[in-house]
Amino acid sequence: MRRHRRHTRAATVNVNVVDRVAMTGTVMVVVVGFALAAIVERALLTGSATSAEAGTRPPRAGGPSPGGPDPVRTSTPRRAQPVVATLNGQVRSLTLTERGTAARQAYGVKPSAPPLVGATRFTSDRTWAFGTTAIPVPAKQSAMPQVALFLAHWSGSRWQVGLSGTDEFRALLRRVPTRLVPAAEIRTLARFSVGPAHATKLMLPWREGDSWTMTAATQGARPFGAVAFHGGDGRVLAAGDGRLYRFCTTASGGGLLMIIHDNGLATEYYQLTKLTGVRDGAIVKRGDFLGRVGVDRPCGGAAAARPQVRFGLRQGAGDLPFNGVTIGGWNFRERAHPLIGWAERGILQVMPGLGLANFGAADPPPVPSVTLSPSPTPTPGPT
Repeated sequence: MRRHRRHTRAATVNVNVVDRVAMTGTVMVVVVGFALAAIVERALLTGSATSAEAGTRPPRAGGPSPGGPDPVRTSTPRRAQPVVATLNGQVRSLTLTERGTAARQAYGVKPSAPPLVGATRFTSDRTWAFGTTAIPVPAKQSAMPQVALFLAHWSGSRWQVGLSGTDEFRALLRRVPTRLVPAAEIRTLARFSVGPAHATKLMLPWREGDSWTMTAATQGARPFGAVAFHGGDGRVLAAGDGRLYRFCTTASGGGLLMIIHDNGLATEYYQLTKLTGVRDGAIVKRGDFLGRVGVDRPCGGAAAARPQVRFGLRQGAGDLPFNGVTIGGWNFRERAHPLIGWAERGILQVMPGLGLANFGAADPPPVPSVTLSPSPTPTPGPT
């Protein structure tokens, strides 16, 4: 009897389970049926079915939909990436446009080679660049190369470029990220782009107390169009405190050095060998070693008869004449008629081809004034 009751309960449980499964299946069939009916109804109303409803593979994300054009996209168009390969060409073109006339006047002939451009720094996203550009000097001309610094910003479709000494450069300086150009360096470059506002204490580019020979090349109306020095121990030193920049760099470490001083004036040093390893934009102090006299010409120019340093002055967009400048305790003078240049200290005058002692950053003594005694009043004679 007990066994019969257990079998009866088990049968009842199994019947209940079967009923529940059947009922669940019936509900699922009904739900699926309604869903299929809705799909068919939408297909009849729109005249087409989506690929998923038709049992085909859905298109890849961003790909075309079969049977019709892409749906309207709501995503923002991707910003154009910086085209770094075009930057150098754009800087070359701008350099010739803005500095070509000055180069021709300084060189005496039309430049014969394209500018040498070096982008020395980029931001991590490559949208900002800082670098140097130089118009090479023709092979037979004794001149300092025409050089400039540049800033460039990728605007989304093209590069905006400005050369030092221009409004474009100053405008970019106000926007450049400090991760590319630190704030203190921005102030230095701003002063350089405007030009010196006051005198600065400079020495001649060799050891104080030594005497080196000065040579000069006449260019146009400038007897000191190019000035060079040689002699002593051959060690070329910084004329004053400032930030150092390289132009026309070579694999061996050669190039032209420019130091921008605190008042915005820059001194240039060319034809050196064994250049200092100080990084671009770093601060140097007056008297720091820059390199040794040499004959290298990575920025072009005439060959030198002996190892030397070509020395120049620059402000913003152009050369600064030596006339009226005080360096190393000497006042430099130029005269167009007759065409002549010299250095004077007190009553002493030194012409090119003679030795020039370096008195450091001291001012030259004043030229003594000569006071003539009045002639005695003649005594009237007898009448």
